[in-house]
Amino acid sequence: MAPGSSELPAGGTLPSTPAPWLLAPPAGLLAADALPTQVDVVVVGGGLAGLSAAWFLAAGGASVAVIEARPQLAGGLSTRAPGLVLASLGEHPGRLVASVGEQPARQMHRFLAEHRALLEGLGLLQRTGSLAVGAMPGEGEEIGRTLEVLPALGVECQGWPPARVAHHLGGRGLDGGRFVPGDGRVDPVALALRLSQEARAAGARLVSGQPVGSLAEQQGRWVVACPGGELRADAVVLAAGHGLAALHPFFRSTVYPVRHQWIATAPLAPPEALPLPVLGQQGFSHWLSVGERVVAGGARFATVEMEAGQADDTVVQARVDHVLRQNLVRFFPHLDGAPIAHAWSAVAAHTCDGLPLVGPLPGQPQLVACTGFHALDHSMAVRAGQAVAQGLLQGQAAGVPRLFQPTRLV
Repeated sequence: MAPGSSELPAGGTLPSTPAPWLLAPPAGLLAADALPTQVDVVVVGGGLAGLSAAWFLAAGGASVAVIEARPQLAGGLSTRAPGLVLASLGEHPGRLVASVGEQPARQMHRFLAEHRALLEGLGLLQRTGSLAVGAMPGEGEEIGRTLEVLPALGVECQGWPPARVAHHLGGRGLDGGRFVPGDGRVDPVALALRLSQEARAAGARLVSGQPVGSLAEQQGRWVVACPGGELRADAVVLAAGHGLAALHPFFRSTVYPVRHQWIATAPLAPPEALPLPVLGQQGFSHWLSVGERVVAGGARFATVEMEAGQADDTVVQARVDHVLRQNLVRFFPHLDGAPIAHAWSAVAAHTCDGLPLVGPLPGQPQLVACTGFHALDHSMAVRAGQAVAQGLLQGQAAGVPRLFQPTRLV
């Protein structure tokens, strides 16, 4: 499809390429420990949340094994997404407050702030700020109306008029914006490597290439069965995303897969870079520079089902890919003609009410969920892993918003 064409392709898929930062497999995420026969806690899923839970559990004295289905730890969205760290849950904050109330929204934003503090403590958070802009009719006005909401939630922000947005970004067709100086980005591979290193150093076993086939309770312990054998544990952290629906009935009606997509240019000269991450189209699109490349993600709205139910991350959806390319040059005309060198996807775990699941399953305190981050893993997964570890080690996890806990769905 020519860059200037406005006609959407009929549909179908195209082969996915690796993200530009994954051209060489990270060796530290490929090594697999031997599968033990029993531990205190099994963590099902070796993404950011699972690795974080394993680290904090092992550091607290528990024997832990992480079981990851893929050959590589953190091989899905954890390392394929560009690593945005945001003080929001995706949509404009006014919608969250209107849905749940100011106090619950404040608790959620405090949780996100605690996550950013953890990343800063690891020395991995790049605080660039982020800019939410009006990129569709009425969105600029909505941003203006909600500029007072974030400070009430404890988040610093600034309003930018359209002229400042255009001057700063070199953009076109963008309305006013909301600048959040505390936002930023983390290198997704560096974060996954660091978490795996910390977990191993604390004594956790990290086992990859072992898809879990079943989960059953026997004589007061949990038996996790996978091709390499059975593993018994006192508790299980369920951090494996949408695949959890096959392991426990609670997740069949609460968690589902959604495919997310990105494109990246070939290396560009510095003047063509974007100075900070840009969010638009009601949180469904984002643009940012990663090294010498510009990355664009989102545009799920190009398909009728919003890519819900799509679990194949070896392909990209042609219609979504087309809109990603069109929007890149539509909003940032200085990038017209920049070659697109990469197009890839990842599957995120979404929940039925749009909020993550962090805490024990209803009536089963030894089964603890740590999933459903809606592709915002880099904004909350490490703090979520810390919380579930604290709950298992101490019997209570401080600071987890009530509306993040699975019991809300009973």
